[in-house]
Amino acid sequence: MIQQFFEAIATKDVPTLHKMFDSPVFFRDKDKTIYTDPEIITEKLLTYHTCHFDQIVPYESLNIVRLSKQLFMKVKTKNNAISKIYLREVPEGQKRLRIDFSYDGSHYYGLQRQPTKQPTIQKEIEKVLKHILQHDLTAIFAGRTDKGVHALHQVAHCDSTSPIPTKTILQLMNKMLPNDIHIHTVSEVPPVFHARYDCLRKTYLYILAHEKKPFDAHYTHIVDAVNIDRLKALLNQLKGTHDFIGFSKLSAGKPTIRTIDAIDVKSFNQQTHIELTSKGFLRHMVRIIVGNALKDLFQETSTIKDALSNPSKNNIKYMAPPQGLYLKKLQY
Repeated sequence: MIQQFFEAIATKDVPTLHKMFDSPVFFRDKDKTIYTDPEIITEKLLTYHTCHFDQIVPYESLNIVRLSKQLFMKVKTKNNAISKIYLREVPEGQKRLRIDFSYDGSHYYGLQRQPTKQPTIQKEIEKVLKHILQHDLTAIFAGRTDKGVHALHQVAHCDSTSPIPTKTILQLMNKMLPNDIHIHTVSEVPPVFHARYDCLRKTYLYILAHEKKPFDAHYTHIVDAVNIDRLKALLNQLKGTHDFIGFSKLSAGKPTIRTIDAIDVKSFNQQTHIELTSKGFLRHMVRIIVGNALKDLFQETSTIKDALSNPSKNNIKYMAPPQGLYLKKLQY
């Protein structure tokens, strides 16, 4: 399909292009102007009909083509149709680095850089990268985590003009970063890859512990033993597409419709592991889901059912503590 799409541009085949567009379709031009009108998008695409489309580079779920020395096009598909198209003009000599890493969030005030001097994951990552690469930069992450939350798999990207090999960057980062942040890979990726916007699915893990162990205090939420079947039944209400405003601290007016693709609950070794998978989560959504589920489980309330039946920012919210939460897996 992707090859047919580029052939339609090269041959100025307007009817074929229109048939291939998803509804709605999204186009961001190289000047960052956004278009959603198929007629305008077609007009914009046809200005590139003389470019060579024979070097399509698949990366993860993306299809990327180099239109000229510095101009790249990224195409995303959905339901066998073209859904999103991005153009980016890359400054000469610039490359994009992808960094896959994990961290223990116990001693950090979340991932995002803060205006105060408090330690954050972003602050540590950027400080080390600036020192190694010898230029200013901003790291973009797949998603934020709150104070005390951990990550088994986090992804960031940044742009660099440094000639230092990625293998050397990896070695230096792990030598210079605190021991509670570990870099797994550093790789050069297509310059249109985006750690946040190209992420297809995120899986969060929440760990409940049913016996008190002091060395697990920062990594689990200690509660009484749970009825696993009852907990599964409570959480399974959340599968599918719902308005999750009752499970978020977001201000009213922001989009709150989300789809939970999978929920998995397992119990072993005096622990219960809850995994939730979705394309995107609202702020505090996972912690509120777990907190409300525990409330319903132990006190026989109906906070989950009520929040789904009558979604409102005023729904009762019981937020589980951060230390049991992990960003487990990112899918691109």
